[in-house]
Amino acid sequence: MVRAIGSALGERRTGALVRVALRNLLANKSVVTRALLAERRAAPREPFTVPLNIYLEDELRDALDQLAKKRGTTRIELVRIAIDRLLLRVENDRLEGRDQAIADEVETEIYRGDANRKVLIARHARRKARAAEGAQTD
Repeated sequence: MVRAIGSALGERRTGALVRVALRNLLANKSVVTRALLAERRAAPREPFTVPLNIYLEDELRDALDQLAKKRGTTRIELVRIAIDRLLLRVENDRLEGRDQAIADEVETEIYRGDANRKVLIARHARRKARAAEGAQTD
């Protein structure tokens, strides 16, 4: 499901989408406690069936590890909680007519890294220009 949402936002967006979900989770840490309590009362979950490799910069990884240690859980469980919350948010945004909200956050996340910022900004400008040209000819 996450890959479907990520691919709907554009090529190679899944990692950025998960990082957005993780940053949102870290911004609201009280959610983690409630989610972990609910998880412990619920039936055990199956492990992820498809590997999801994403890049986490040191700062984000360290913050997740610190929160996991503080809450007595693992980084992967925090990823699960973040993804669960993301799926709910995407659906709520869709119902409220805010489909673009998560796409904007993913775009910001993509440009966050210094290494590719100039390349990505130039590519984005070219795509917007092509889309505008296509819209004018219709």
